[in-house]
Amino acid sequence: MTNRKRINISVDEAQYRRLQALQVKYGFKNVCELARAMLNVLTQYTDAAATRRRKPASVGDDILDMFNDLGDWEATPENVQPPARRRRTTSKD
Repeated sequence: MTNRKRINISVDEAQYRRLQALQVKYGFKNVCELARAMLNVLTQYTDAAATRRRKPASVGDDILDMFNDLGDWEATPENVQPPARRRRTTSKD
């Protein structure tokens, strides 16, 4: 048997009714099982997020990145200008 710890929480009546509705909707045995599942999801998410952390960018860095992204685009591939279109002329007789 694993070493388990208890967490004692209290919620207001409205929140408990919402949790009961979620429990029924998603097929959990009871609200406690739903709460354990939510805690498992939270801890798994934070564990995964901790492994892929990146250096937080400043707002100035974000703005520079946006301008650099916009400045790298080319109107045409490799700056080759498309041939000029000639307008069709209708001959009037």
